[in-house]
Amino acid sequence: MQYRAYDATVKKCNLALMRKESIRIDGSYGEGGGQILRSSLALSVITGRPIAITDIRAKRPNPGLAAEHLTAVLAAADICNAAVEGAELDSQVVNFTPTGPARAGRYHWDVGAARPEGSAGAATLILQAVYPPLALAGGTTHVRIGGGTHVAWSPTADYLINVWTPMQALIGPAANVTLTKWGWYPAGGGEIASEIISPANATFRALTLTDRGPLKRVTGRAAGLNKDPLFARQIADHAAALLAPLGVDIRVEPLTLRGDCTASGLFLTAEYANCRAGFSAIEKPDNPPAA
Repeated sequence: MQYRAYDATVKKCNLALMRKESIRIDGSYGEGGGQILRSSLALSVITGRPIAITDIRAKRPNPGLAAEHLTAVLAAADICNAAVEGAELDSQVVNFTPTGPARAGRYHWDVGAARPEGSAGAATLILQAVYPPLALAGGTTHVRIGGGTHVAWSPTADYLINVWTPMQALIGPAANVTLTKWGWYPAGGGEIASEIISPANATFRALTLTDRGPLKRVTGRAAGLNKDPLFARQIADHAAALLAPLGVDIRVEPLTLRGDCTASGLFLTAEYANCRAGFSAIEKPDNPPAA
């Protein structure tokens, strides 16, 4: 499958675009994290309105654009040919001006490419930024996103596949997600792929969901990277034993993986009658999931 080359060149704003008044967004509002940036980018592409975001990630220990946030800016710019200022690591101010609507097509972005030394920043968060506008683009889009797929402080690829995808289908165009390569901290190097199917005149639907309904089953995977196969089995068995009192079908699959670092994690999906919920525990040096 051939993908359109990703042009990460930051385009300069022209005078005609700059005359269109930007919506000013305070990036320090609320938790002051990356979610304000990603949501703002998606809405800017959808509406065509320029935005000026200041104090980006002001409440984080290392404020400004990290690798995954910079990649989100460049990816959003890529799909609508936006003019961008401030798209660089550690920048706390970004001016983003779409020059057209989102275009369906084939795209490839890599969080690891944002830093010379690479990055395990979350690939899953890039999809979060580009899915809404691409879902309204009126065509089928194929994307590949490199980076961390199972890292802390972000939804894992398992969560996207088993929770986000079926729930998103209730309110908008379908997005199929597959895990093509696992990516853990600190090595990164993983990849997810997604097909976003946007029919003509696509739109998002309202959803009222106030009752999750009874629990039907819990499924999941216990993964060990460069670990003894017994390690993943022990985590899977321990999780199943802890969940057994729920009185529903419990299935946790052990996986032994090979890669560039040592890591492990437990990824669970609770299926209710009306919705799904996801849970994860990722190994820390002093606190493996088995603990």
